[in-house]
Amino acid sequence: MEWNASEILVDYTGGTKAMVAGTVLGLTGRGVTFAYVGGEQRSELGQVISGSEKIRHQEDPIDRHIEEDWTGFYQSWNAWDFSSSLRFLERILQRPLRDTERRFYKRLQSIAEGMQLWDLFQHKEAARKLSRAVSEAVAITEAWEDSVKVQVLRTLEEQVKHLAILAQKISVDEISPELLGDLLANAQRRADQGRYDDAITRLYRSIELAMEIELYDKLKIRIRDPKTFPEDLKSFRGDFRESRGIRENLEVANDLLSRRGHQNTLTRTLLEAYQGQLGGLMERRNQSILAHGLNPVKQEDFVKFWEFLNQVGFTASPPWPRWPSKA
Repeated sequence: MEWNASEILVDYTGGTKAMVAGTVLGLTGRGVTFAYVGGEQRSELGQVISGSEKIRHQEDPIDRHIEEDWTGFYQSWNAWDFSSSLRFLERILQRPLRDTERRFYKRLQSIAEGMQLWDLFQHKEAARKLSRAVSEAVAITEAWEDSVKVQVLRTLEEQVKHLAILAQKISVDEISPELLGDLLANAQRRADQGRYDDAITRLYRSIELAMEIELYDKLKIRIRDPKTFPEDLKSFRGDFRESRGIRENLEVANDLLSRRGHQNTLTRTLLEAYQGQLGGLMERRNQSILAHGLNPVKQEDFVKFWEFLNQVGFTASPPWPRWPSKA
């Protein structure tokens, strides 16, 4: 049964201690409003003086615990720690809740699971889980007229639409700019967490991915699919190898594009930058323990790499919404 707090008032004034305790325990988490009659003035015996009575409303004790778990949820979410967010949601769902509250937190649980999948590049699985859950959570918060939660979820709903497009392209092996934007946003989240080695590794991959996207966009060539090379370019099929460095693969890609009359390309810009700033940035990544070295990447290394990519036209997908403290 679902209770409506605006219709039920529990006044435990005058009850014995056992009665008060039983009433509060029995109705905690039911959505009722608790109240007792106190007073502005009391006699020497501590009794409320007639005419000075005042009704004092009390919060449902369960709300305080839910509020603490909610704080843990949004702080974990805002740090992109969805495993912790899910643990706080599980604690909330173990408490007595009204039906609409339980539906909301269940949808939020699915959303956090979907965000975790998205963060792990499992785009198709994330899109399936998020598409319905976000829309239903929006509907619930709109019915509550909770504008703060609605705003966060509405923003996420728009981003999930773009995720669905990305997932569809991935399902047919289409190399798309959306994937590059998603990778860059993922790199920024790793930097937000202070995981700069992970972040700069993603930026390194973004260089190669940008080259692949340009080849596919202009020539419909997938460097790992020999069948996509035109007859007159088949001699290039073996030139792209993972064992080679990105600079060498940029040289091959630039040659391919030039042969088809594409001169002012991003691939050429990156190749030329390799002789200067980009080469230094790549070397810094190579010194990372996640690459070939033993030196951890610092924040300033990531920032310099990020700024370079912005200068040459790389654009990250919009950042995921964070929950405000008063949500």
